[in-house]
Amino acid sequence: MAAVEIGKVSAWLVCLASSVAYFMSTGLIKSLGVLLPILRQQFDTQTWIIGLTISLVPGFGGVATFIIGAEAILAGELAKYFDQHYGLANCIARSGISLGIVVMPFLTQFLNDVYGWRGALLLLGALNFHSVISGILLKSTSHHVPDDKTAFPLSLETEKKTAHQQLSRTIAYYLDLELLLNPIALKRIVYNLGSAYAFVGWMIYLVPNAIDIGISPYRAASLSAIGGIGNLLGNATFPLLKKKLSNEHILYLTTLVVCLSLVGNPLLSLLHSYTGLVVASFTFGFARGPATLASYQIAKENIEEDKINGVCTWMLVAYSIGSVTSGFLSGWIYDETGSYTVSFLTLGLVALLSVVPQPFVNNAQNQKKSQYSQLSPEE
Repeated sequence: MAAVEIGKVSAWLVCLASSVAYFMSTGLIKSLGVLLPILRQQFDTQTWIIGLTISLVPGFGGVATFIIGAEAILAGELAKYFDQHYGLANCIARSGISLGIVVMPFLTQFLNDVYGWRGALLLLGALNFHSVISGILLKSTSHHVPDDKTAFPLSLETEKKTAHQQLSRTIAYYLDLELLLNPIALKRIVYNLGSAYAFVGWMIYLVPNAIDIGISPYRAASLSAIGGIGNLLGNATFPLLKKKLSNEHILYLTTLVVCLSLVGNPLLSLLHSYTGLVVASFTFGFARGPATLASYQIAKENIEEDKINGVCTWMLVAYSIGSVTSGFLSGWIYDETGSYTVSFLTLGLVALLSVVPQPFVNNAQNQKKSQYSQLSPEE
């Protein structure tokens, strides 16, 4: 009984750690987005260079994943610790994203006003350095540990296969390359790429867009905070939506709302409607919360348990690619056109395309086995 209680406590501590990690990582991106106009002016450079630099913050996550298993700290580890309450745990963990979007824009603007952009970056760096220390205290679950340890031969020499074939099999096994052939996993990966493009583009360029049309820095920062509040409320409504709709329908409907809010942003900016931008930001945040939760829920319910970490890894890689692409392309479009109109239209279009080509998949909760047999180095 004591062991069970300790296990439950550990699970919720992992959930809390995930929430803090989300707060730090998302808040940093939003902070740098607030500073983008100032950095562009200080360094007398193009928008896309600053935007690309900021997007490398989430972009490096994809690189680090294969080295240190970064996904284990986030959705992958949560899936290992939670079964019945996975949706609730993921909702609580991702509330860190909402709080990061709410708190950090105002804090960053305040620090910039008091200490300048250099002092602001110094303090933000010190704040985020706590993530390094806290990360040392976490120990992730092991990845791909088979019951029969002889399934991982150390020698590359086999009677039937060349050393090159054996090495290829080993790499494919450890990187879960077979997941790229799994339709359900591939849909989640594609969605994450489009979702990251829209979300990171919104985080980086929302405040610069508002400032560009004459809105004061603090009012511009408030647009981000309102989006964060919407995201927090959207996460809270996910359990209610689950009672009425399937995960797939939630994903499609909320992504459509995300698309409409992004597409409407240029018109509202043209009209200089602060109230309209407030509504658009709240709507974006509110809709994106359930969309993301539904996507991870689909992966949890349709991918076998020992492959969850692998799916989350590839989803994070796709997220990193979408983030870096958005940071560069959205800024480059602004440099070429002189406004964020086409940039936000592109954000909305990519968000919609991430789900439109995907047919609905069954909520195969009772079919945990993958359609493809697990590859091993010896097969």
